[in-house]
Amino acid sequence: MCVARDGEHDVALVDQPRNDENTQRYPTCEKRTNLGIVSHYDEARDHAAATACQRATVLRPKDEVYLCALRQAGWAHREESALVPPWDERYYKRMLWFIFD
Repeated sequence: MCVARDGEHDVALVDQPRNDENTQRYPTCEKRTNLGIVSHYDEARDHAAATACQRATVLRPKDEVYLCALRQAGWAHREESALVPPWDERYYKRMLWFIFD
């Protein structure tokens, strides 16, 4: 989940490495993993959005966090998700945490 404000950030920079020219325009992103038998996708998405908004608005007035979370006042969210197949190592580490810990 990435959050960006229109005119200040460029969401297209997410796939590019940071450098001196684009650091100020880079959006704030958070990553959450939703693994397990029961999906918690909605909770993971909302938590990632809330955390990214808090980080993106650290030096702004408090009401900016709410505007960012509600996608108002020019704030936009970019959400990406991918399926983790059952044979992926991350899946087994999550399901058998007591063995891998």
